[in-house]
Amino acid sequence: MSREPLGPSDTQPGPIESAGGGGGAPTNASYVVLGFASELSNERQLAAGSGISITDGGAGSTVTIAATGGGGGLSQAEVLARMSLGV
Repeated sequence: MSREPLGPSDTQPGPIESAGGGGGAPTNASYVVLGFASELSNERQLAAGSGISITDGGAGSTVTIAATGGGGGLSQAEVLARMSLGV
């Protein structure tokens, strides 16, 4: 059984075509990455600062960014109070 692309019409979509020769994401666009890749030219690597952790669950999973420290910041109530006072 062969699979021929559907022709364009009111009821059938045309074939799917990729944009550009490689069909991948642009290599000169800006990306935030977990690790540098030689194929990209304009990426920035994500790094955990003080009180922050980054856990990479691997391909097909998730990246979790979490606050590991406590205190020193404003509480939710303090933030809301400052927002309503315009401070």
